[in-house]
Amino acid sequence: MQKSFRPIGHMSDWQIPDEISLLVVHPPEWMSQARRPCKIRKPSRGEFRSRKAKTCSLCKQAGHNRQNCLNPLVLPTLDNICEPESGPSRGLSPRQLKCRVCGERGHNRQTCPQGQTSRTEHSIATIIP
Repeated sequence: MQKSFRPIGHMSDWQIPDEISLLVVHPPEWMSQARRPCKIRKPSRGEFRSRKAKTCSLCKQAGHNRQNCLNPLVLPTLDNICEPESGPSRGLSPRQLKCRVCGERGHNRQTCPQGQTSRTEHSIATIIP
């Protein structure tokens, strides 16, 4: 069997019927692939985003961040640590703590002076019905 091919020729040499030449062929509709959505919208070409000014968390000034701050970092000293701050505190002070073993204020169950005996009595009571 002998293989042969027939060349088509140039487009100007083609004979296209009128009813076909008047048809306009469009590409198929584009469907995006299924995937996880993007977190941030991608800006179009020529679109500029407004940049948010950097603000330092130490000195609260705009134009730089904490890493590039020119103000010296104040390290806490014993005087600063011992003085109570004027504002709402996050943790409970020793005066507000109430022990669950003896019911007294100023300490908790772990530091209770009566806690060791109470814990052993409680554990024995739970073992022996």
